[in-house]
Amino acid sequence: MRRERSVSTVDTTIQNTTLAQVGKCLDKDAVYFIINPCDTNYVNRIIEGYEYLGVMTTVLPSKGLVMVRTTSDTYALTKTILSSLDIVKNFLTQEEVIPYLTER
Repeated sequence: MRRERSVSTVDTTIQNTTLAQVGKCLDKDAVYFIINPCDTNYVNRIIEGYEYLGVMTTVLPSKGLVMVRTTSDTYALTKTILSSLDIVKNFLTQEEVIPYLTER
């Protein structure tokens, strides 16, 4: 039987990562944003509906930190589409993402 990792285990693993490691992992063409975790599936379906726009990944489930991996060509359009959704709380730069991932 496969054992699932709990959200708190994933969060702890991320928190034990050094600042340098986190910086290397951030995607410069990704759109980082905060949503209510219960809206994750809804936003993902919208992103999937726009083929070739990007791939959504939940970065930190407990905080609602999500990213859409885009290309330099689709970054602006992705941000425009997400901006039109009332449920996106705010967008984050790469520098603003690091404290979320490294807070203890």
